[in-house]
Amino acid sequence: MAYTDTLNSEQKRNIQTLVQRMNANGITNPISQAGLLAVVSKESSFVPKTEISYRNTSPSRIRQIFGNRVSSLTDAQISALSQNDNAFFDQVYGPNSGMGLGNTNVGDGYKYRGRGFNQITGKSAYKRYGDMLGKDLVSNPDLLNRSE
Repeated sequence: MAYTDTLNSEQKRNIQTLVQRMNANGITNPISQAGLLAVVSKESSFVPKTEISYRNTSPSRIRQIFGNRVSSLTDAQISALSQNDNAFFDQVYGPNSGMGLGNTNVGDGYKYRGRGFNQITGKSAYKRYGDMLGKDLVSNPDLLNRSE
């Protein structure tokens, strides 16, 4: 059984769209295309989406994912923080996260959390990719979840 046999029609359609866009933008090397598709597969399973809440994630798993951005917190603090999505994403992606994502205001961590096929994160990335696409992703972050 091939990997693509396990995918639904939306995922297969999105792969075709991604390959068409790569070809149209000069990314025609099959190895390069496979590498890009592998990243998309890992990040979103070929369905653009918004990073989910960590409400039901254990403190140990949150530490694994976010490392030094939560290292100063106790397990109890991480558990409490994970119950508030705005506060949680500001902790791990916000202005004081040390990530250099261009998130300058309280609330930016949540607003510019991972979205799209590759889980683009941070106001600077939303701006950069929005400029490349000719779309205002800073004002409309959910546009990253459109596959067309």
